[in-house]
Parts: sequence; C-alpha cells; structure tokens
Amino acid sequence: GEAAAEQGLAHPQIVGLGGGAGALIPELGRAVGWPWTIPHEAEVISSVGDALSLVRIEVERTLPRATAEAVAGLHREAEEAVIEAGAAPHSIQVESEAVPERGALRVTAFGSAALEAFDPHAGNGALPEDSARAALGPRARSVASNAFYSVFVDDTDGRRSFAVADRHGAIVVEGRGRVLTGTGAEVAAAIEQSVPTLVRHFGPVTVAPALRIVRGARVVDLTLISSPDAALQAALAECALAHDEPVVALLSRD
Repeated sequence: GEAAAEQGLAHPQIVGLGGGAGALIPELGRAVGWPWTIPHEAEVISSVGDALSLVRIEVERTLPRATAEAVAGLHREAEEAVIEAGAAPHSIQVESEAVPERGALRVTAFGSAALEAFDPHAGNGALPEDSARAALGPRARSVASNAFYSVFVDDTDGRRSFAVADRHGAIVVEGRGRVLTGTGAEVAAAIEQSVPTLVRHFGPVTVAPALRIVRGARVVDLTLISSPDAALQAALAECALAHDEPVVALLSRD
C-alpha cells in the first residue's frame, strides 16, 4: 500500500515472474487485496536473465619483471578463462590495469553469455559521449571509436586530456598525454617517434612513458614495463596484431 501511494499508482497490479510465482503470487495478492497475474512461461524468466548476463573473470598477478610476453600471456589467460566460464567469444572485452603498489597487473575479461546474436553496439548505461563530457568537460570530442570503445580528448587548457569509454558508457582509462590514432602500422611508426621524447631520466636510469593500447576489444595497460626499449617493443607487438584495423595509443608520464 505505501509503495503504491509513493509511486502514485491508482490501480496497482502484481505480476509474478520466476519459478516460485505460482505459489507466492496468489497468496500475496489475497493478502494485499490487489489483482494479480502470472504471464505465460513466467517460470523461465530467471533462466533468460542468466543467459543475458555478463560473465566476468578477473586475474591479477605480480610481475616483478614485466615483459611483453608476460603481459600478453596474462591477457590471454583471462580471455581463455572467461570463455571457459561460458562467455560468447565474439562478445569478449579485455581490459588491464596496473597495480603499481603491488607491482601487479590486473586483467579483467568479460562477455555476454547470451545464446542469441550479440549486438556490439548495444549499450545499457550512459552514452559514451555523456560520460566523456562528465570526465573531461563539455568540449570533449571523439577522436577514435570501434564497436567496443570510444576515445575522447579535450585540449582547451593547452594540455591534452583523454578518456576511453566503453560501449556502456563506463570510463576505463583517463589521463593526460599524447593520443595517437590510425592503423596498426601508422600508430607503430608514431610510437617509435614519440617514446624517446617522453622517456624520463633519473641519473643513469631511464623510465618509459606510461603506454596503453586500445585495439579492438582490448585495452592493454603496459605501464608496468619501465624499460623504454621493452615498453616500445610491447606496444609495437600490439600494433602488429591489428594489421590494418584502427589502433589508439595513449602515452603519458604517469
């Protein structure tokens, strides 16, 4: 009664769904004095919800000496695990994030468990554009996008800020620095020119810029690789896998 009054419902009706609806809904309807109904095949609604839900796997591993092979292997492990857990291979997204306080890399893979065809353009949250403007400001503009991610930038203050939003509108990467876009070969060439200019020197020690690659359904975080040469080779390897597909490289001094 209170819920109906709060929502302004003049003629509330109870709709029963799920396996227990047949036993619970008639009694509930009699108890509150409301009409009730149980739709045809209501008992399978929970199964439908399970089939349409996301399967998510998270793998975190300490990488005391992060290499391109170790990073790629961890991404592959997460991808294989989420497929094993029931995700449709064509729906999978893989995102990684460095955990510097533990010297670890956390890789999250998720995908739809739906049995029907998956629409990569469908979203169930905020629009990527809205999320980007909330993160960067009203002048945020898109510089690259694919079926899974959109990359936005704002450089009104003289320093380029960037944000990567997934198709559901969630911001998965945000920072300041250079944004390189193009085919795999084009971005690889631009990375080779840019990395040496962003290397930091601490006495005899050189530290690579923070590198992240957006390629297809993957956002690959290479920031744990501190060696400039190793970071460069890892980024070039990701670009090589893209062939002529669009790639975005994000370089910053995190």
